[in-house]
Amino acid sequence: MNQFLEIIQQSYNAVFLWAEFAFSPVQGAADLLAAADSKELRQNTAKIWIVSITLSIILILPVLHIFDIGWQNVDFLLSYVTILLIMHIFAVYTIHFGLWTFNLKSNIVETSAIYTIMFVYLPLVSLASLPNTYRIYFAIREIKHEGLAMADAIPRYLAIMESFENQQFLYYLGEINTALIVCGMLFAMVAFNETICAWYGHPRHRTYLVVSPSIFIAITLAGLVGIPILLLVLYSYIK
Repeated sequence: MNQFLEIIQQSYNAVFLWAEFAFSPVQGAADLLAAADSKELRQNTAKIWIVSITLSIILILPVLHIFDIGWQNVDFLLSYVTILLIMHIFAVYTIHFGLWTFNLKSNIVETSAIYTIMFVYLPLVSLASLPNTYRIYFAIREIKHEGLAMADAIPRYLAIMESFENQQFLYYLGEINTALIVCGMLFAMVAFNETICAWYGHPRHRTYLVVSPSIFIAITLAGLVGIPILLLVLYSYIK
């Protein structure tokens, strides 16, 4: 019983830490970096990341349920989380090595903590992406039901996505949410850059010139590699 209560208390503390960080990300990053040692910094950063991923999964579960994927598909959820984490960890290391390459100080543990500014809003991104998530999953299910080869699957996917333009509410909701996500990412990127400058004492112009392309490279490679792998995993589970 005491162990159960301890788990509840730790979960509550993690959610509270996430919420506190989300409401004030720049101050939240400063509070994280004020940790007594690297171990505490890693633990607090991990708590925020775990809460972010858990909330994201909870938010997309209704859409997954439509396509007969739920908590019972633990292997799918683990694959989803693993791919998501690899993509973001890759982004952190891309930024870290970008700074290091141009003789700008970077500690991977501290940079990871600051990157939480970009990661903490993952649940909001998942929520805003629900209309587009549904459209993508619907298209994949139709392609699977039709048993199309890869050469035919891509044109069919594009045709299905285009057909959603006739469902104006869902289409425009998805477009508006995409615009909001892009704006939010830009604001988060600025906050991330400013925090990097303040913490490491780097010149602002050099930091932006290094960090922004690093994030762009990471997002591009994630789009070319991570997302197709995620879609293939989804294809194997969707019904």
